[in-house]
Amino acid sequence: MVSASLRMYPKADCIFRTAEDRASDPSLPETQCDFEHWQFYPPRGYRDDRPNRPSQLIFRMQLSYTVEDEEILLIRAPVGYVFDAECRVVTYPSSRIFNDTAYDGVNPLVPDNVLLDPNLAHTVNPDKRLFEQRYNVWPEEVELVSCLGRENEARMTLSAGLQEYRGYLFRLSVLRNPSRTPDYNYFVLEYNGEASEPFPGVDIWAFGNTSVLPTTTAASRADYPTYNIVTITLRPVNPVPNGGHLRVTAPSAFVVPTDCKMTLSVHELERPNVTAYPEGTERRAVLQWSEFLPGDIICQGDVTASSRGRLLLTKEQKYMKGHVLYVMTLEVTNPQTTSSTADEWHLESYEDLTVNTIIDDSYVPGFPINTAVQSFAFLKPESSNAGVKQRLDFNMSFPDTVEIGDTLIITAPVSYFFSESGDVRCHEYVFLDGSMTKTVPSCSANTITWKLTDESIPATSGIRFMVQVQNPGETPALNLFQVRQISADGVKKSSRMIAGFEIIPQLRSPSVIHESPTEQCRSDVKVVTGLPCEGTLSQGSAIIRFTPTRSGQLVSVQAHVDDDKYDFLNAMFADGINGPIQIYGRNSDMIVAYEEVHGGVEVQLVIHRFINPATPGISQWSVTTYNLGTPAGVTATTTVMPIVPCTIDNGECGQFPYEASRRDEKLNLPSVTVLGYILALTSSTISPIYYNVPDAITTFELKGDTAHLVNDVLRITRPPGYTMLAGTLKGLTAVSFGENGLDFMRKFSQDFDNPEDYYAVLTQPIPVATLFRFQLKVSSPELAEKVTHWAFKTYRVQPLLDEDGDIVDATMPAYPWLGRIITATGTNDGAFSGFLLVGQVPFTIEPTLKTPGADIVLKMYFDIVDGVEAEQYVRMEVTAPAGFVFKDSCLYTGSSQFSKCTGFKNQASLVTVRSRLKGADILVQLAVSNPGITPSPNNFYLALFQDEETQYVRYSSALSYEIQGMGVVYKGNNQLGEEAPCFLTFTPVRDSPRASPQLSIVITPPPNAGFRLLCGVSPLGFLEQPACMLGDVNDPLTLVFKNATLVEGKAYTIGVRVLNPGGKPNDDFNYWGISLTDHSAQIFDANLRVAGLDLRSIPLRCNGLGWTTAKPQVLGTVMIQLRVLHKIPAGTVQKFVIRAPEGVMYNEDASTVQVLPFPLPLRLAIPTQVAGDELALFVNPEESIAIGTYNIRFEVSNPTTYPHDNTWSIFAKKDISVEFSHVMTGYMPSDVSPFDINVATALPSSLAMRVARPWLGFLVVLAMLLRESSR
Repeated sequence: MVSASLRMYPKADCIFRTAEDRASDPSLPETQCDFEHWQFYPPRGYRDDRPNRPSQLIFRMQLSYTVEDEEILLIRAPVGYVFDAECRVVTYPSSRIFNDTAYDGVNPLVPDNVLLDPNLAHTVNPDKRLFEQRYNVWPEEVELVSCLGRENEARMTLSAGLQEYRGYLFRLSVLRNPSRTPDYNYFVLEYNGEASEPFPGVDIWAFGNTSVLPTTTAASRADYPTYNIVTITLRPVNPVPNGGHLRVTAPSAFVVPTDCKMTLSVHELERPNVTAYPEGTERRAVLQWSEFLPGDIICQGDVTASSRGRLLLTKEQKYMKGHVLYVMTLEVTNPQTTSSTADEWHLESYEDLTVNTIIDDSYVPGFPINTAVQSFAFLKPESSNAGVKQRLDFNMSFPDTVEIGDTLIITAPVSYFFSESGDVRCHEYVFLDGSMTKTVPSCSANTITWKLTDESIPATSGIRFMVQVQNPGETPALNLFQVRQISADGVKKSSRMIAGFEIIPQLRSPSVIHESPTEQCRSDVKVVTGLPCEGTLSQGSAIIRFTPTRSGQLVSVQAHVDDDKYDFLNAMFADGINGPIQIYGRNSDMIVAYEEVHGGVEVQLVIHRFINPATPGISQWSVTTYNLGTPAGVTATTTVMPIVPCTIDNGECGQFPYEASRRDEKLNLPSVTVLGYILALTSSTISPIYYNVPDAITTFELKGDTAHLVNDVLRITRPPGYTMLAGTLKGLTAVSFGENGLDFMRKFSQDFDNPEDYYAVLTQPIPVATLFRFQLKVSSPELAEKVTHWAFKTYRVQPLLDEDGDIVDATMPAYPWLGRIITATGTNDGAFSGFLLVGQVPFTIEPTLKTPGADIVLKMYFDIVDGVEAEQYVRMEVTAPAGFVFKDSCLYTGSSQFSKCTGFKNQASLVTVRSRLKGADILVQLAVSNPGITPSPNNFYLALFQDEETQYVRYSSALSYEIQGMGVVYKGNNQLGEEAPCFLTFTPVRDSPRASPQLSIVITPPPNAGFRLLCGVSPLGFLEQPACMLGDVNDPLTLVFKNATLVEGKAYTIGVRVLNPGGKPNDDFNYWGISLTDHSAQIFDANLRVAGLDLRSIPLRCNGLGWTTAKPQVLGTVMIQLRVLHKIPAGTVQKFVIRAPEGVMYNEDASTVQVLPFPLPLRLAIPTQVAGDELALFVNPEESIAIGTYNIRFEVSNPTTYPHDNTWSIFAKKDISVEFSHVMTGYMPSDVSPFDINVATALPSSLAMRVARPWLGFLVVLAMLLRESSR
């Protein structure tokens, strides 16, 4: 036979229009269906594919030979079909094959306004709308003689006439379909000596692959119902649509509660890989028939609980796909009576919620019921996490005596383990209580077995024991523990099954890796490096990937190193594939994401802004998925309301899921390593700071949170543009290096020609928190680079191990440490922003004067050939050494480049006229005052800025000039609170200006020290008595000469009177100043740092100076009168020193030195001594100096010419300390002594002494004062 087949296709939804509809619009077709789909719709067709129902089959056959005689056509159907004894056949007219009402012989067609069905492949390409285009018409002369049926065979007797190679159709009635689709579902035709190949039959509308499996076969008791989760597998032939339902009817004694519990899932062997479908519509379409979450289906029992339950598919567009194997669970209550037979369960599916349109229908054998065990339970386990080993505490009792020969078996859910592989011992088995003390159990996988050989267990007697069990990887599909009592002959005498505990499955393929952060690693270093933040207390980022086994809505993340936790208080999630990820809850220990996850679908979360723990080491991360909401039986949240929404930087917020809502979990996953942080101090430097320097010196200062050991490796990673110079590494403080160099072997680097890394092996340990410094020479970049940060990392080279993990070689190998594992120990996370490099602005300075305190013009010449551009203007900041003072408006003359200059203290700010500054040898003249002394440091700095930016773009420095102050010596009285002359001897370094003979001398006392200058001027070498302008306390005094000339290099002395303060000046500011100014008050020479005297207080005064003659080159006698106000204790003064003016010669004969009228307590041996211009009188250290007036007489030879510094000084000294000093103006050739020294030194009578001595002293002092004021 050429071919044979059934012309029967899956049912299509066809709507037939009424005669009235067609009469109103004759253009309307009878139906939108192809006529070959009319088989299911009486009266046109009578096909019914439901099990055990009558139906009709349409066959097509094509013969190889023409039939010449009457022959029998044998139809052999699959086992299960039953034909009528007198079967009904339709052959002629062919119009009745697809429409039983078409007796008129008019064959059907598909109107032009009806689309052809592409599922009927033989009707398209080309289009075949007419019956005759598809099949041959049955010949009228070929008649059906008879049709006889028996079981699954039918015999049709046909007259001759069918032609070869023509396709004929006939329709045959069936008395009863099989109860299910036959396992071998093929038909065969035999006719005219030829037979067809077996051809497939139709699918019977009965569920395939059906089974009903109990979790327990124990009967219920009156006081204890036995709840049984029945697992039903079924494969629908037809889809159960959304809006339809599935009906399960158990044997009559079972009870399905009104509020029943059902689950539905695709069998694990046929579960689709959801990830293979693109996100969106296509994936959602797959999930509609393959994933049924809680709430997606409804279980409904009868209002009065019965043995019937319904699964309603009315939510979330869920439906059951045809030809897919599903697993359904239904919780029922077992009958109270036992049964040894397995009664049938009835399964039916319907198109809607009514019972009018049944789809699939099957009867499935059930299971027998036996007696229930009295009690069976275990205590709550310590852990419900997957893979955990723990002890379970069981107890059980039996309704009847457990006899010798009986066997007790406890079966845990599949994938629990009571034993190790290959070992039948029950680990950590401990019998606690009861009558089974002699029997030792054996364990195999998930079962424990006791075979009683020496003892029995009385009825209702309790038994308690503990045994180790290893939790499975996930909650078993049948999560029930069962105990069974089996008799010696294998009969189950009693049993009981109890619910196991839910296992929190481990997440599949979990991983945590560092992610380059979007923000800075350290809050105090504003650098985003693009490197992972691995250091202790750094702000890090991580990528967490895992594949859940079950769906959920929340994901929590926690992590720690040892007992030190990560801080998630301000952590955030990066956006996911579907947009922003909302934070459900957050505190310092945990962050929870609101993220929908699906079983088998990989999840990726990126967390930013968490803080690494302070403890370095391998981190352990815990990731948990949860269902949203409050689980059944759990008290509602006690979270304080209102809940704080989680935003950036608002700390603790949101709420946290219940532990009972966990879906999947991975605890303590060893992951990334937290490294000890290496702080790179901002005091690290580069010198010089300019671009394109071939041998700049970098000095790095580092401090580590962890100790570094000998042979640890320091890795230095440069920024782009730099070149590190080999062999230039040098330890400075707390560090020394052995082998070191550039990473040419590319252990870390990528660039062979200019390696990014420099390695160095430590040769000394560095303790925790120790500052260590080292230098490295580099070539700085030619131009600015975007990336400027330096990275530092330390590593430890591990010993070489053999296969057993034993150390083979612990010595330190040479770089690149081949064959060794190196582990990182410390890092700075690249959080050193590097060095500020700038372009140079070469410049020079030329002052008009180098005089201290002078107002000068400072000429600055600078080059900026490549130019600097800004949006509005370029700002040039000039910083002088401390002490310089720029004028408020500091442009001395106009400038073509700069519009203004603003000065403040030692800084000047210039603003350009245009937005660009460019040129060579640019000159700008600035008005500035010199400092009083040469500053230290003594450098000028020039920086260029764009607009109001605070970071300069060009920068240079230049050495300033030395302040050339004239030499000055100050001398005078050093007693606190005393008024006396003071003298300043100065030597100008330049001539006075010749423009005008007028000049001034400005004498400035130490600042704010309490000195007051008075106008008792001693002009000495000056011919003119100057005009004196004095001020108040602390004010300067000005001496104005109307006609005077000062010559460079010539010394001059001037004296004025000064009232010393009552307290000692601050040593740091005890300096006098003297300035020489011209007629316009401009300083042309000065010294503003003339050392003052160390003021003391001793009861000693000098009353004056007397002489016998002032003629030049004449021997004369000089007297200096001292007055002791109070007794001076012994040892206070060791000697008196009298210093004469230059050219005065002492008589070296000691006898010419006298102290009258009363002697000073001088030492006996060498009481006086002459040394050049000094005469010393040595005081006996053991005697005090009494109150009184002491006139010291000595002989001198007057000089030929009196010096400019014609002053006499007397000092009272102790060691090198000057306890008393006083300076007086000397005599000139024409001067007369203010008193007769012979009278002043005469020894009076005792009476006269008592009366006149005080007056004598008074007169001498008066005479001296009058002389001084007349000069």
